[in-house]
Amino acid sequence: MGFAFCQIASSLPALGGWQPPDFQGESWPFPGGDLQTLRSVLRPPKLDLGPAEKILIPARDGDQLVSFLHLPDDAGNPNRPDYPDRPATDALIIGLHGLSGSSESWHLRALTRAFLDRGLAVLRVNMRGAGVSRPLCQSSYSARSGNDLALIIRAMQARFAKPIFISGVSLGGTVALNLALDEPDLASQLAGLVSISAPLDMQAASTAFHRPRNWLYMRYILSGLKKLALASPHPARLPADPNSIRSVREFDDCLTAPMHGFADAAAYYRRASVAGRLANLACPALILQADNDPWVPAAAARAARLAARTSLIITRGGGHVGFADGQQQPWFVRCAASWVAQMA
Repeated sequence: MGFAFCQIASSLPALGGWQPPDFQGESWPFPGGDLQTLRSVLRPPKLDLGPAEKILIPARDGDQLVSFLHLPDDAGNPNRPDYPDRPATDALIIGLHGLSGSSESWHLRALTRAFLDRGLAVLRVNMRGAGVSRPLCQSSYSARSGNDLALIIRAMQARFAKPIFISGVSLGGTVALNLALDEPDLASQLAGLVSISAPLDMQAASTAFHRPRNWLYMRYILSGLKKLALASPHPARLPADPNSIRSVREFDDCLTAPMHGFADAAAYYRRASVAGRLANLACPALILQADNDPWVPAAAARAARLAARTSLIITRGGGHVGFADGQQQPWFVRCAASWVAQMA
């Protein structure tokens, strides 16, 4: 397709002259936002992440937060590419998945592989109630789950004397940004934050997601949310019957909002939106969006006022967490790994 990457807003000089890798344009046979979004389903990557340590972090209400810690092979991996941007400093990246995902989500695994190849440690997080953490949690996560993320950050700070980054994809990016904005003292201790295809304006994203053209997407995500809710250790305690819910917005109205202390979905979306607060970010940040994302409109990113150490890149093409441009790794993986390596 030949689309060049389009840098809409940035503060690259403040980041030591870092330049993002080129986005080569949407590669055949994945032209357009929908095929870019579906690429991982149509052609899932095969990734070997090696061994991992299971980490359990207790929440204050008795739930257990489950993550998997990967340490790089310090002895050297003969199959690892020799990346020129391999950082000189050890660092840990805390990786967050998107809505209805888990630590096994393909995008989190792809980022993990790229970070490990650069000699960085990675913690693949299951947000509360996601993946293997479901039997250990009464509740589940939302875009406002910053308290859980803060517990994870502090646990990793106690264990490692190294810089810590957060990398969040889709709703995971919104969680990371909310945490950084709500707890500026903790955010100032982070080496950096990467947000990929995150809904910055939750109401606008919900409106776009529920357009008739996105019906199949909506049904797919809703199915995952229902399974998550019904797998609760105590489904009878849920504020509504998931089986009767017909849309993601209705799920948020009947379940997500009341479970997290909001009157309804509209109130939840208002409190979870970060677009109007990005100028207050207290840590370096990289925000990646695509201008044809069928789920997350780029308008909120274009209109946002940014902090001095925030770089925003909006690409021409790329879909939702797609960015497939014919290279071995999707562009968002190459870009995130390059930026973290620069900042580490």
